[in-house]
Parts: sequence; structure tokens; C-alpha cells
Amino acid sequence: MTDNTQQVYPAGSFFISATQNRLGSHALKELIKELAVRHKVRVTATATGNKTALITAGHPKVVATEMPKAAVFTGRGVAPQSAGEVWFHTDRKLQMEITKLDVERLAQIRLGRYNVLVMPDGNYNFTEAEVNKIKEWLRGGNRLVCIGRAVHWAVSQKLINLQEKKGTPTEEALSSYEYEQMAARSGARVLGGSILNVETDLSNPLFYGYVRNTLPFYAQWHPIL
Repeated sequence: MTDNTQQVYPAGSFFISATQNRLGSHALKELIKELAVRHKVRVTATATGNKTALITAGHPKVVATEMPKAAVFTGRGVAPQSAGEVWFHTDRKLQMEITKLDVERLAQIRLGRYNVLVMPDGNYNFTEAEVNKIKEWLRGGNRLVCIGRAVHWAVSQKLINLQEKKGTPTEEALSSYEYEQMAARSGARVLGGSILNVETDLSNPLFYGYVRNTLPFYAQWHPIL
């Protein structure tokens, strides 16, 4: 919304106060200009955000964003490729700091320092006390991201409520065949990876900032939650 016209912005838009910040108005203006050019986003200046009855800057539904303080599990049982993929994406692509936590030191780690915890694909064998520590951390409103076998582990420990839908075996899968054909038939049913064009629900908070309702998605055998 500008001074003289009303403009509707899509989900994912956010307001930046020119006064309630530590940088100062001039430094903030220069920083926003630099980021807008670098990331190719549109910035609109407005004198006030409270001109209409619509959801505006002063509306209760507009909440303050929280700076992500992310950590990722590494070490014994964690798949190195999965953990490395998480670190590379956050550190190099998002340019966001992420702390690597050794799973064998969970009892000594202060989880309260983080609000996002990533569990890469792997085999986790935490003690009951360590599982309860993660549960208590989640009760504080923090977020747990699970990848691959970590999803099944989280379900088994009742950290998340998820029902897995199992497919019905095909007629070909139930039919018998000779032993020498086993390797070829088994390999034909393995999906190493595929790029799919999936439909998205733009009203879901997961897609804030997206403007297209289709998204290319690289699907592998493991789930992400």
C-alpha cells in the first residue's frame, strides 16, 4: 500500500520498520537497496500501514519474524552425504549460519540456543533421556526438520504424528519369475531420482513468497518432513 493507492501483496511479503531497528534509517535504506538489486525483489515505500481495514502492517496477524538459529546433526549414524547437502544448501546457497552438532554429545548440548534443528538421513540411537530432551525443546515452539530415515525415527519416538500410506503390490510384483531375472527386475523398480513438476498450495505457509502454483521437485527414495 502506498500513500495514494491501495496495493495487495502476496503471501510471503513482509514489512520493515524504518524506525524500530538498530541500523538507523539511512543505513537501513542502503542495505535494502543493495539486497533488492541482488535478489531481484520489489520494494515499496509507504508512510503508514494503517489506512484500510485490510491486513496491514499494524494488523495482529502480521507477526514479527524470528531469525533462524539452525543446527544440523552430524557424526555416528548420520549419512555424511545428507548432512553435507544440508550444510552446503544453508551455508553456501542461503548464506545462513548453521551449527554442526555431534549426535554423541546431545546430552551436553544446550538445544535452547537453536530454534531449528535438522536431522539428516541416518540411523539414530538416542537414549530415552535424549529423546525427552528433544521433545521438551519442541514444546518450546521450535522446529524439527527430518530427512529420510530420520522421519521414520521421529514417528517411532512420537515426536511427530504421521501416518504412512502403503501402496498395493502390483500384479507383476506378485508374479513369480526365475532367480536369474531377480537382479534385473529389482533394479527396474528402484527410483534413484527424478525431477517432477508438482502442484503447490500457495495458501500454505510453506510456500510463502512463491507466485507460481507449480514447482520442479527432485524426488529421491527418502521422504522429507
